[in-house]
Formats: sequence, structure tokens, C-alpha cells
Amino acid sequence: MEESPSFDEIWRRCAGQIRRGEGKVDIATGETPNYSLVARLGDDIGEVLHRTANAMGIAEQGHYVYPPGDIHFTILNLTPYLTAHQGDRDGSTCSAVTVAQGVLDDVFQTQRPFEFAVHGLNLFPTTIPAQLYPKDRKSIIRLRVTLARRLEAAGLVGSGVQKYEDELYWNICFANVVRFMKKASVEIVDRVAERRETEFGNVTLSEVEFVKTDKFLSERHTELIRLLSLRQPPTGEETVE
Repeated sequence: MEESPSFDEIWRRCAGQIRRGEGKVDIATGETPNYSLVARLGDDIGEVLHRTANAMGIAEQGHYVYPPGDIHFTILNLTPYLTAHQGDRDGSTCSAVTVAQGVLDDVFQTQRPFEFAVHGLNLFPTTIPAQLYPKDRKSIIRLRVTLARRLEAAGLVGSGVQKYEDELYWNICFANVVRFMKKASVEIVDRVAERRETEFGNVTLSEVEFVKTDKFLSERHTELIRLLSLRQPPTGEETVE
């Protein structure tokens, strides 16, 4: 398993914030749709993570526990690239989505499936994520940066796009298990701390979804725009660079 000091950094910062009563809540979807590129972890690992959250008494404290099938890895948040073009003279978000589909189809032609070890829970200001340790971290970083640059080259450049220098953003891989519906309690920090080193298993993700959704990837508010199937390339075939 590759080392990821970023997870420890996040834990120290966010656990400290919640213990000081500085937790946050971010559940409003507002009028701006969320566009995202996600891969669901699948029902088996999802069920394990869902049971773990329930055993911690999270739902009883009024927080949202993701259903097993909704727990997912976000490859890239596409909202900044797409919604900035709404109302532009040369097109709308609809046309930007069409352009993005072309970029995704091209980039993912030779993308291998993602392989992760799901190891430990962590804390974000507004969620409890499961930590994902990729078998090949460099390929995921390369994929994210390639996607971002290709979208920008296609003219999809908007405000709020993460800077390439933000190493934490491009490096970290996670899947949210719980979303806080109010400020998290110190008790939650203690319960997550007990599961920082829990082994949840390994997953291989071979399908990627381009979706218009809410913050929960809920069935009711999620529209599938494109399903991308990943394949194992023949020996010697290059993956995305």
C-alpha cells in the first residue's frame, strides 16, 4: 500500500476543527447543478461501509449515511468546467456537456480499471470518507490532470477550477460514507478515530459515470449522461498520458 501522508494531515486538521466546534454543514444543492465523473464502489464494499457507519450510531445523530450503491469515488468534479458557460453567447451548459462527452470518450479509450485498497475512515469538514489507496496513484493523478487540461483546451474553462499546484486535491482518493446534516459532535471524532486503520477490502472499478447529480448521488436527483466502460489493454498498449 502506498503511503499517503495527506490522509494524516486531513485527519489532524479536521478532527481538531470539530473538537473546537468549528465543523461545517454543506447540504444545500441550490439552483446550480452538479456535474461529476464518478465510479461507484459497488454493493459489496458499499454494504460493509454502510454497516460500519450504522454501527457507529451516525444515523441516530441525524446525519446522512450513504446507501451502499451510492458510495462512490469522484475522479473529477466537472461543474466548474460546465456551468460557467451557461448563458454564453456561443452556447449553453448543454453544448458544454456535449463537448465534455467528446473529451471523456477520447481520454478513457485506453484507461485501465481502477484498483483500490479501502483502508480506514477519515474526517472532512462536512463528511466521513473511506480512504482509497490506489494500486497506481501516479496514473490517477495523470488522468485527472489530463482530463482537466483537455477540457480547458476544448474551451471549457471556468471559475473555481482547482489549480494544478494543489497537490492534495489531485492526489487524494476517497469515497464519502456519511454527510453531516448538522455540525458533527466530538463523539463522532472518537468513533472515527477507532476505525482509522480498519481494512474494508479491495475493489476494482471498471465503470465510470458522467452524471448530473446532487451532493448525495441520490437516485432521485441523479441523471446519467454517459457510462464509460474501462478495459484492460493488451500487453504493451499505452494508457492515457
